[in-house]
Amino acid sequence: MPKLKNKISVIIPLYNQSRYIGSAVDSILSQSYDNLEIIIVNDGSTDDSLSRLDRYGKKIAIINQEILACLRREMLAYWHLQASMFSFWMRTISYIRTN
Repeated sequence: MPKLKNKISVIIPLYNQSRYIGSAVDSILSQSYDNLEIIIVNDGSTDDSLSRLDRYGKKIAIINQEILACLRREMLAYWHLQASMFSFWMRTISYIRTN
């Protein structure tokens, strides 16, 4: 029987970071570990951040909310997690090197 991989959730808070969001998502999707969920919490962006995410389709989950305080935004994302073991936050301007 194959060993099941634990799902990893990556949460990316997003507010007007269209310049960086594609690189952040691409860096996650380029990993060899493939049991991932990417949750993007859009905090009322007014730029073209959301349209830049259209190309990912069902590879990502987007939660759209009006501008929230940081703690409320984090709690909202945690309610949507499906990971069983581990999850982490990633800033929009960050990227993860391919393993």
